[in-house]
Amino acid sequence: WSPDGNYIVSGNVDATVCLWQHRGDHHDAAGYVVGWVTVLARRVHASRVTTVAWSPDGQDILSAGEDPAACVWTLAALGDNGTPIMLPHSDTAVEAACWAPE
Repeated sequence: WSPDGNYIVSGNVDATVCLWQHRGDHHDAAGYVVGWVTVLARRVHASRVTTVAWSPDGQDILSAGEDPAACVWTLAALGDNGTPIMLPHSDTAVEAACWAPE
């Protein structure tokens, strides 16, 4: 969840990072409650994304997974098809990551 509660970020098995926005609860044609809409999906990882985390101020997202890079996305870079900051790490997969408090 974003710090303001209006967005969710997800990492996926297809190597994408998706940003979802809450647009109110309503029912689709099949009667299911929906309300989260994908506002963008970006692929920069080479394989499955295993962890994503919002920065405490809600302006950046960290993603990492089974490839040898962790990515820091600014919201502007996500929205403008920009390039994330790549943080190389070891050759092993990253299963979890978080931001340190300021």
